[in-house]
Amino acid sequence: MTTNFFSKKNRKITALKSLLILFCFSLVQACYGQTTDTTIIQNKNQLSNSIALNLGGTSGTVGIAYQRFLSDKVSLELGIGLLGIGLGMQLYTEWMYVPFYTGLKTSYNIQGSGGTRLINYIPFGLNNVTTKENRLFFGIDVGPAYILQLTPNGKIELADHTEYPKHSISIFGNLKIGLAF
Repeated sequence: MTTNFFSKKNRKITALKSLLILFCFSLVQACYGQTTDTTIIQNKNQLSNSIALNLGGTSGTVGIAYQRFLSDKVSLELGIGLLGIGLGMQLYTEWMYVPFYTGLKTSYNIQGSGGTRLINYIPFGLNNVTTKENRLFFGIDVGPAYILQLTPNGKIELADHTEYPKHSISIFGNLKIGLAF
């Protein structure tokens, strides 16, 4: 039996490898691309937690996200949404004095029509705490996503169910507004 290297499955594997390489380059840039005098959290008195209303991202659709800075350049995020739950890790750097981040986020979603899916994406985003006094937190990101549709949406026909899980590459994003503390 011969293998067709231009098959749909091989194109998906190539796309996933490309996403992994892009993530690795982003990781290296975030870790080594800045000098030690430019940090997001400059001392222990800075705000290192946030809770926000989340649209997309780790909560899936609409939900609440908690973010905790582990160091001046690394944070973890946990999102719980209307129909999903997720986890993410961000690596921060400064670009033109703006806190830029990349990382990896994943979420498990139950869709309103009955389907379930996993969304894994590499965010490229910005976020900012306006001032330490009012603690308003704003963040936005967008990036390539690998979506694994585990079960079909809507009415399930036995013939349709054999084609699952389905894989796709798409764009996914996140908008969050909340308070830092």
